Amino acid sequence: MNTMKSKQVSVILSWLLLITLSGAILTAVTLPGVMATMNVKIEKDRDSDIWRVRDKDGNNRGTMRVGKKDKINWQAINSEMIFTFKKPVEDYFIYEDSLFADGRSQRIPENKKLRVTIREDAKSDTLYYEVYVVEADTLVVGDSPPKLIIKD
Repeated sequence: MNTMKSKQVSVILSWLLLITLSGAILTAVTLPGVMATMNVKIEKDRDSDIWRVRDKDGNNRGTMRVGKKDKINWQAINSEMIFTFKKPVEDYFIYEDSLFADGRSQRIPENKKLRVTIREDAKSDTLYYEVYVVEADTLVVGDSPPKLIIKD
């Protein structure tokens, strides 16, 4: 009888392991047509005066690869910032009506976010941008300058 219970426990643990692993595998795979949300912050390095685009884990995200309908949220940490894109943003982004009055740049208050969605009809392209950090009177360093690679 103990052998029977032991086998049942073993089977249950095997199923739990399989479910856990399959969940980990599914979260690591990016499926075509599934939109993603990129949450990044613009912040100063701890050990220097260099400002960077970073993800939630602190990794440099100066180059971001995004797909159509993906959402990007840039957060301006501890300074007001001015984002300036090299090409007209209306060709690439969906955004709130009050943003990008000149078609290329947007001022973001300290600790607030700039939120955009990649247009479904945006062409595959590399979109360079600059982020000016007002308080530090400097530009953000990424892959100099930071860029978005928009893929199909």
